[in-house]
Amino acid sequence: MNFLFRAVILSACSTLLATSLHAHSPAEDADIGIKILYETGPLPAMTQQKSTLTFLIRDLNAEEGAEPVAGVIENTFVTIKKGEKLWGPFEVKESSRNPGKLTLDKVFAEPGEYEVYLSFNKTGDDTPREFHWDSEIADWNDL
Repeated sequence: MNFLFRAVILSACSTLLATSLHAHSPAEDADIGIKILYETGPLPAMTQQKSTLTFLIRDLNAEEGAEPVAGVIENTFVTIKKGEKLWGPFEVKESSRNPGKLTLDKVFAEPGEYEVYLSFNKTGDDTPREFHWDSEIADWNDL
């Protein structure tokens, strides 16, 4: 019995340590020289659990793993769509501790394919811009 308890605890700890952000393809805007990487976490994003949507703003020519860049975009809003249902827009701001990083916590009620939109404008420019990603949300009850 003691061995079984240790195995369960070890398995749970391994699962918690293995959960990480799931990165989607970066969206790029050559006009303003940025790319934005969208990530969800923990992995997998699932219903009935808090998911964090993270947007990392990077220089278009930066190497993989480069630090995000701060102050490049402003008036940032996230809108989430599933079928005809629409949530938002939710205002998101750069983290003061992690410049160039935007986050939104969301609890999804229904599993399936969602569309995530980040609308913004370049700092000092009123031209609206929008990036889009698809995001799959798993059903908590099926895990």
